[in-house]
Order: sequence, then C-alpha cells, then structure tokens
Amino acid sequence: MPRYSSGQSGTGAAAHCLSIVITVHEVFCHRKVINFYFARPYHSWERGANENINGLVRQYFPKGTDFSEVTEQQVETVEDLINSRPRKRLEYYTPIEFINTLKKHRRELRL
Repeated sequence: MPRYSSGQSGTGAAAHCLSIVITVHEVFCHRKVINFYFARPYHSWERGANENINGLVRQYFPKGTDFSEVTEQQVETVEDLINSRPRKRLEYYTPIEFINTLKKHRRELRL
C-alpha cells in the first residue's frame, strides 16, 4: 500500500495537493496504467526527479526568494525554460517534444 503524508492535519494547500495526488493515484493505479510511488517524509533520496527539478528551479529563484514578489509571468518564463531543456532520461528530447512524440504514436496506434 502506498504511503503519503500531507505534512498537516488535513487542512490548507498541502491537504488539497494530497487529495489531487490520491485521486491521480487511484485513477492510474486502478487502471493499471503506471506504478505510483510515494516517498516518505525526509527521505530525499526517494525523490530523485523531484529534487532535480527543485535544483533547476533554484537556479532561477534562489533559496529565500520572496514569492509574493514573483509575478505569474516570471513563473511561466522559468517553467518554459525548464521544460525546454533536453533530458538524458528522455533520450535528449525536451519534455514537450517527448509528450508530443507519445501523443503522435498513440494516435498512430488507434488508426
């Protein structure tokens, strides 16, 4: 059984995010689409991809950044920059290219 923790007692944004994760988990796992794993709190080595993305984000927003002063446009710019970086894990495709390739193959399989 997967483990998960909201970090709070069921209130606020963390609980909302947790409910989304649980819903996604239920949809994907019960349909046997993918395996879904939940990392334990304070086990950063179980969240390699997440920690990698956090490092990429920190290149643009250093620790201690006041996010109340960061605009939506700045966040979208960083999001676009990160999603435009080729990934070794994706055979040096960008995430956007990789997703589009998957969609193309999926359409071809339906034909």
